[in-house]
Amino acid sequence: MRPTIRVYEVQNYKLVLIGIVNTTTSVIWKRAWSTYGDFEIHMGEPDELLKPERFICLNSDPKKFGIIKKAVDDSDGREYNSTQDFTIHGFTANFLLTDRITVPSANDNAKHNGYLTWGKQPAEAIMYDLVKTQVVNPTDAARKNPLIVIADHPAPSGHEVAFQSRFKSVATDLYTLSAATGLGWTLEPDFDTGKLVFKVLHGVDRTQHIETDENGIASASINPNAYIFNQNNKTVKKHTYTHDLSAYKNMAYVAGEGDGAARKIIKLGDDLAGLNRHEVLVDARDIQSSKIGATVTGTLSSDAEGETASGDVEKLTDAQLTERGNAKLQTDYREVHNYEYQAVTEDYRTYWDLGDTCTYIDKKNAVSMDQQITAVEETYEGGSMTVEATFGYTENTISTQVASAQSATLVERKGISKEFDRIDANFVNTNELFAKHAYILGLKVDEATIEILRAKM
Repeated sequence: MRPTIRVYEVQNYKLVLIGIVNTTTSVIWKRAWSTYGDFEIHMGEPDELLKPERFICLNSDPKKFGIIKKAVDDSDGREYNSTQDFTIHGFTANFLLTDRITVPSANDNAKHNGYLTWGKQPAEAIMYDLVKTQVVNPTDAARKNPLIVIADHPAPSGHEVAFQSRFKSVATDLYTLSAATGLGWTLEPDFDTGKLVFKVLHGVDRTQHIETDENGIASASINPNAYIFNQNNKTVKKHTYTHDLSAYKNMAYVAGEGDGAARKIIKLGDDLAGLNRHEVLVDARDIQSSKIGATVTGTLSSDAEGETASGDVEKLTDAQLTERGNAKLQTDYREVHNYEYQAVTEDYRTYWDLGDTCTYIDKKNAVSMDQQITAVEETYEGGSMTVEATFGYTENTISTQVASAQSATLVERKGISKEFDRIDANFVNTNELFAKHAYILGLKVDEATIEILRAKM
């Protein structure tokens, strides 16, 4: 039986069904937990319903809903080694959140150095707030996406983190929060209202902890939801195991505010040496010393050399830099153990699903581990379906490459701390200016407090 494709168009900011396609030759649909998935659909001849920017739903399943971004008509066989087919490509609905970036508000600019800032709180609350303030109800009405709404949800709890963002893709920030906490997210259609509903997802713990005593006798605690992937019990047909150290780093120089020799740097993993030491620089310039929310001990002087703060402000900054560095080492630079396996189709979405944490046993490689299912690829061809699932995170997916590229372009300078002998400028806007000697040809001020003034006129 061929899969059915329902095609939707946006009319008056609502999803409207405009037709059904059931002439596909093969469909590959990949679901993802922390980012957006993708799909590829092959047909023997073009279909006018399947155009870019239209939405499709596979087999009437709201969990398989996406947007077409590319259509290729090669029905005349022009392409090299062509199968003479019509192909459409696209992404799951989550892709829409790549169209919005995190734009700071006037309050963020005034109080948080231009960064959207969340103090330590449940990651789920931050994820909902990101979508609310940047997509569903932003300050700038032109940025609103009227097709997207936020699901009703209980008060979030657990997975507490602190977070900052500035001009990053909303999808990228959601990926970062998801990978760090295990929470998932989705844009799922509500066919009654015609809207896409943003939801934060929680996977199910299906792990089965197995321990072996000194006599080699295995025992396990009882988990009624447990599911074990193992070739011996025929829940796995075949698998690919990847152990990747190409991006692995274990020692970080975390660089905060300042420039040159005056830049604030802390070191993590500095006890490592020789071949066991793998260094990386983590740019954390956005983390600035601030008296806001901190109890300051010591004195603040206001002499000609400016203000200096000590005590808890310094400790607060160090703690933030340490947290940033450890987070980067555990996500971007971690040692990767990754399994991709073809699973028993009958058990999929009955005994396990995307986002669940399951136990995997590979006796050949002497591996037993508990890890989250982060992606599932379904292939429909020849009247049958196969399912390939991924344990953990692979490093080279298209979406993570895009996220890395976006982050790489956003390393901003946040002020000048270097001393200069001379600065020539036509216009300078500064909140504070300290100078031992100042020669000013023209001065216009609204208010000035001057302790000593010497003037010929």
